[in-house]
Amino acid sequence: MSCQSNSLIEVKHPLLCDRIAKIEGSKNEFKRFQAPVLTLNKEEEEDIFDKLIHLFDGVVVEGEIQEVKEEEPIDQLKRWIANTGELRVNELARLIGLGNNKVHAMMVELVNEGYLKKEGRSYAINVNDEELDKWRDKE
Repeated sequence: MSCQSNSLIEVKHPLLCDRIAKIEGSKNEFKRFQAPVLTLNKEEEEDIFDKLIHLFDGVVVEGEIQEVKEEEPIDQLKRWIANTGELRVNELARLIGLGNNKVHAMMVELVNEGYLKKEGRSYAINVNDEELDKWRDKE
């Protein structure tokens, strides 16, 4: 039996329901969570899932549920820079939830692709507003 739900993303595993959910107000846009199946007895497992399904009887989900792919870290970095103008490695690392070394390596990558430029020990944005608009949140 696999996990049955209307989750955003689902990984099928015989003993584990593995999902990613969008959580408002979270430091990271998406959070991974797992729900272990607490029995190896197939009938008991099916009974557990049937009971869980009935918890949501009458719940109406409006619109179409779409699979959401997690944004690549380099794209998250571009989005944070475009939206905030923040260019300090330690602050970007805190915002994205990655280590300083990983963010520094991505900043070097952005310099190499021309998105940023190095000015002494600091970074500066090296693209026009049109390019930044591609990464800014639309609200």
